[in-house]
Formats: sequence, C-alpha cells, structure tokens
Amino acid sequence: MNKENNSTKKKLAEALKQLMSEKPFEKIKIQEIADLCQMNRRTFYYHFKDIFELLDWFYHEETMKQLEINSTYETWTNELLYLFHYIESNKKMTLCVFKSLGRQYLEDFMYKSVFRVVKNIVYGMAIDLEVKEKEKDFIAHYYTVSLLGVMTHWIQADFTPRPTEITNMTSLTIQGTMRGALERFSQNQ
Repeated sequence: MNKENNSTKKKLAEALKQLMSEKPFEKIKIQEIADLCQMNRRTFYYHFKDIFELLDWFYHEETMKQLEINSTYETWTNELLYLFHYIESNKKMTLCVFKSLGRQYLEDFMYKSVFRVVKNIVYGMAIDLEVKEKEKDFIAHYYTVSLLGVMTHWIQADFTPRPTEITNMTSLTIQGTMRGALERFSQNQ
C-alpha cells in the first residue's frame, strides 16, 4: 500500500474519531466524514466499504497491529498495558462504540485480533510440547474470552482501576496457568 493511500485512510480515521467524540456512532454519516476531510464520498468508498470497515481499520492500525507484531509470552503484559492505556486515552471513542453498538459488537470486533495475538503466544509456548492444534486453539479461545471479559467489565466500571493495576491483576491471575494447561493437555495425549 502506498503512503498516499495510507495518508488518506488516516485522515478518514481522524475524522471518524472526531465525530465519535461528538455524537453516537449510528448517527455518523459517510458524507460527514468526507466533508471533514474535504474529500468526496467516492474517495471514502475507494478505501472502505462502510464506516464499520473504517472503524476496524483504525483500531487495527492503532492497537492490534502493534500487539500482533510484538506479543510474546515474555512481553504480553506490556502489550496488554499498552491496550488498556490506548482504550483509556480514547475514552470518548470507546464509549461511543460501546454505547452505540453494544458490548457484543465490541467483543466480536476485538475478538479476532486479540485471538490472533493470544494464539501466537499459546503456539509459541507449546513449541516443545505435544499438544493437538484444536487444544491449543481452545486454550487461545479461553484466554481471549477471559481478557475481553475483563476489558468490557473495565469499560463498564468507568475505566477503573487504572491500566497499570488491572494489567498487574490480570498478569498475576494468568501467570503460569497457560503453560500449565498446555502441559496438562500434553500429558493427556
């Protein structure tokens, strides 16, 4: 993808974020996004099929891309802290999605990216173990759902406790359990 293409997408994303801080998501129109960018609607449709695809793109670019590239078992807490800080620093936008589209949409939306990250960690951790693919995928699914549950509850609790505290509590809860589950599945072969 060329830089000009990416630059246009970023402008459209910034316009959407600005509008999300002003009104409910379902009331945002493509024309408003295009007008803020001083572009026409066709330019929007050249890059995205709808507002949901734009929303998915900028969440991926701003958060999930970093997590997918950098997450390992050794660094996952840093990446989780990054994600909590991102969500907290974009409260208005997060609450706009959460209130307008609902918890289920937010969980479904984030599941696919978080699952890829967790799956990479699980597969990396299981490299020396005999564990079936479906069992590794189950473990990745289990931890993904758990993390998304913690995140959505945190959003509902008005972003309390602070990102550092919730990351530490999550880390202490999960510490060693993923590897332990993989070892138990391996012994069960």
